Amino acid sequence: MVKILDVIERKEKMRLPVKKSVFRLSLWFLLAAHSAQAGGFAERLSGPKPDDAEMSGRGKAFFLSLLVPGAGEYYAGSKKWATVFAVSELTLWTTFTAFRMYGNMKRDDARLFAAAHAGIDLSGKDDRYFVNIENFMSLGDYNAFKLKQRDLNALYPEDETHAWQWDSETSRRRYERMRVASDRAYSRSTIVVAAVILNHLVSGVDAIRVMNQRESLSEKNLQVGFVPLHGPGMALAVRKSF
Repeated sequence: MVKILDVIERKEKMRLPVKKSVFRLSLWFLLAAHSAQAGGFAERLSGPKPDDAEMSGRGKAFFLSLLVPGAGEYYAGSKKWATVFAVSELTLWTTFTAFRMYGNMKRDDARLFAAAHAGIDLSGKDDRYFVNIENFMSLGDYNAFKLKQRDLNALYPEDETHAWQWDSETSRRRYERMRVASDRAYSRSTIVVAAVILNHLVSGVDAIRVMNQRESLSEKNLQVGFVPLHGPGMALAVRKSF
């Protein structure tokens, strides 16, 4: 009987290390699972990475504003900046139209003035002709000057179609001021077109800024979870975006 008890006791002693090993192995797997889960949470704590949908949203906002200033801001949820760029666009095109209309008006007035005070024929003349008549009192003076320069290709035929003769130096100078005012208005309208292009580009970049701001605000939430420690055990982690 004593021998049997000794055998049983030796067997129990042999099983004890096995049980401890199984327990340790189970505990290791449990901690590994928790660590993997906590590692995924740690990645989430590091902040979301932009995906294709987010990049597509920024691209759409950019091209909308590039096409129509303010449209990208409106798409991104900022009615304030959408209004700013839309009003800027409307103001610029209104300014462009005003300069063009003023330029056309001054051009027509100048040519009608030249017809009345220099006797020119308005039909079939290019812009260069209307510049030349402001620099010379008559067609004869102009052709004589070109002959001195030996610029025969610039001569006008001596006929009624091309002839002009200012009635006074004052009239010629007044015509010059009117024509220059017309050219100045056209030049300013060209500058406005450049401002329109710039407004489109700035609105496109601003649409991306507004989209980024909206995404940043959507990420301002509280995140809670467990993260592994360097030693055994877990720790509660709390993250708040500002």
